[in-house]
Formats: sequence, C-alpha cells, structure tokens
Amino acid sequence: MAKNRGNFHIDWVFLLTVLCLIIIGLFTIYSTGYNQKIQQTEKNFYLQLVWFAIGVFFFLLTISTSYHKYVEWAMYLYGIGLVLLLAVLVIGKGIKGGGVRSWLVLGPVNFQPSEIMKLFTIIIMAKFLNVLGSEIKNLRNFFISFIIVLPPLGLILIQPDFGTALVFAPICLAMLFIAGAKVSHIGSLLTLSGLGVGIPLIVAYYKETGKMTGWLIQILANNNILITISVVLSIIALIAFMINFFVRTRVFIKFALALVIIPIGFSSAVIINSYLKPYQRKRIVIFIDPERDYYGAGFNIIQSKIAIGSGGLTGKGYLKGPQNQLSFLPEKRTDFVFSSFGEEWGFIGSMLLMGLYFLLIYRGVMIIYHARDMLGSLIATGIMGMFVFHIFINIGMATGMMPVTGLPLPFISYGGSSLLTNLIAIGLLFNIEMRRYVH
Repeated sequence: MAKNRGNFHIDWVFLLTVLCLIIIGLFTIYSTGYNQKIQQTEKNFYLQLVWFAIGVFFFLLTISTSYHKYVEWAMYLYGIGLVLLLAVLVIGKGIKGGGVRSWLVLGPVNFQPSEIMKLFTIIIMAKFLNVLGSEIKNLRNFFISFIIVLPPLGLILIQPDFGTALVFAPICLAMLFIAGAKVSHIGSLLTLSGLGVGIPLIVAYYKETGKMTGWLIQILANNNILITISVVLSIIALIAFMINFFVRTRVFIKFALALVIIPIGFSSAVIINSYLKPYQRKRIVIFIDPERDYYGAGFNIIQSKIAIGSGGLTGKGYLKGPQNQLSFLPEKRTDFVFSSFGEEWGFIGSMLLMGLYFLLIYRGVMIIYHARDMLGSLIATGIMGMFVFHIFINIGMATGMMPVTGLPLPFISYGGSSLLTNLIAIGLLFNIEMRRYVH
C-alpha cells in the first residue's frame, strides 16, 4: 500500500479514500444549498471550499514534523485548547439554536474549539499512557488517566454540547484498551457509565410521556432516594475496605471495588437528571417514538427516513431529490447529510459511501497495528475511535437507529471546524504511517 520515496512513504489507498470522501462531501453540500430557480448554490459551499484549502495546509503542516514533537508540545496544545473552551463560555455564540453556545465568532469565521480539543486530548492522553506503560493495569492509575479528560469534558458539557462530550468516551476507552488496561476495569467503567447515563435516559422518557408509574421508575426518578442508596452502599464499601486491612484477603477488596461503582453511577445519574434540558428529554422520546410529535421534534427523523427510502435502489439523481430541494429535510447539510446523499444516490450510492468509510477504518486499524511504537498506536487509536463513533452515530441518526445528537458525518457534513479537525487527524495518521519506516 505504501510507496517508498527515500524516507517518504505515502499510503495511496488511504489518501485516495479520504479525497473521495471530501469530494463527495463537497458535491453533497453544493446540492443541499442548490436553488433550482436561480440555478445557484448557497455560500456554504464556497465557505467549505475555503475550509478545505485551510485544512490541506494544516494537513501538510501536520505531516512535516514527527508526531513525537507534537507529544512534546502536548501540555501547550492542551492548555491552548482549554483557554479556547473557556473563551467560548465568555464570548462564545450559539448559531444552531437549542441553547448551545459552542462557537467563537471571528468576523465571517465561526470556529468550534471543542472539535480541535478532541485531538489535543488524544495527544496528551497518549503521552500519559505511554509514560505509564504496564502500570495502567493498576486501578489507581486507570482512574487517574481520566483526570486529563475531565476539564475539557466539563467545559463542553457547560456549553452544553452533550453530543461532542460523548465522543470523549469511545476515544478514552479505545486508548485505554490498547494501552493494556485490564478488561475488568474497562467493564467496571462501562457499568458506571451505563448507570450514570442509562438512568437519566429512562427517567426522561417516562417523564415526557407521563408514564411515571411503577415502584422502580419512582425510585429512579427520585434524586433523594438515589442519594440515600448511594450513601448506604458507600458505607458498606468503606467497611469492606476497613475489614481488608485486618483480614488481608482480596475477596473484601474486590467486593468493595465492585460495590462502589453503584453509588458513583447513581451520583452521576442524579447530576444528569438535574441538568438534562427539556429539549434533550424530548429528543429521547422522539428517538423511541417519532410519531408522538410528527410536526414538531419528530419531524426531522421522519423526514430523514422518507428521504432515504425515496432514494430507492439508484436514487433520484444529483440535484433532483425532492426532500432535499424542497427543503422538507431539516439540517440537510449537517446532521442529516447522509439522508440528502441517500435520496440522490439511493441504496447503491449509500453502500459505496459506507464502503469508503470501511476502507478508511481498515487502513486506520492497520496504522494502529503497524505503528513503530506504542505512542503512535495510541494516537492512531484515539483518532480512529473518534472517526468510528462519528460515523456510527451520524448514520444511526439519519436512519432512526440512534438519537439525534448533532454529530457531523466526517468529511461529508458541512462545517469548517469539523473538516479542519478531520484533516489534521488524517495528517497525524499519515505522520505515524510515514515514520514507521524511518530508522
């Protein structure tokens, strides 16, 4: 796959795959803004071209210096990212509605710092995990690694942008797995996340639908009861820890560690229960049953399914999708860009697009596997975790299999910050691939 030019190696399959995705994205954005009457497209297409040019510049800049240098600068990059996220809270603007304030508006340019912060977090976490080495198997070190993620995660949640915040979960879990963390520790974290996120989702659904019946739902919806249970279980876990000092058997310490997950999960659920916005609760209900609010919150998902279904086998043709051209499909260039594409190119076109994504993921996995050191593998793993999650969630949203979270489809959705971040991420992957041949 890679061709030798002295010390410079290019994975042409990977490069062509990315270029194909970008070209498809540009054509789709042109189509979503096209006006049949005046036969012109909106300015978004031209702005995306400008961001593409900027992204290519940063892609070339990224591959020009060894990824080890970026790891040396990790603290500076991380610090810059946090400053930008703080700036969003002070002077940031909301340009998508829903009360989300995620953008820095600099004249004609709208920049979303949370996008680039994902890469900065990947780099500094790769540095930390590489230094730890096999010590990541220690439970204390396992949880300490999350201290890196908490500041950006907290600042993004305050915006509040839950969709972008969710991306940090697969990034961290994938990197921890590759770093050699124990599967039992990762499983415990997933259990904790399941309680912390699952309970609020269940409660939100039953609250919005007015079905607050049954003792279990009453308990889960009552923050005071959850806190009381958490305190009791925490005391039991503490007693088990104290007994361990005298008995010195691993049974008590394992029991305590397993038990303490529940109060932490419940406490997280209480926090999310308290801060979950009404529009976010409505999204959960509409995800399960879009027909409940056909002309309101469920309209997006229903129109998205109609657009994809109307594409049939071969599609309506370029610039000829009625859902797209007549603007029945909301957020057609961002959240539901896959629906716009599917309407015009049909099942065959959609399968070809997913084939390109499969090739992108496959080449990314090969870069992880063949990286010359653990540092390269960790960075590549974080990036691929980010890409896979975005692809899975966005296509899932468009097809009604996942709730609407506002995550863009890599290289296809309109968005300068997203495209720039994705091209820098690809630059890092190329950087790792190129330098595995350098001795």
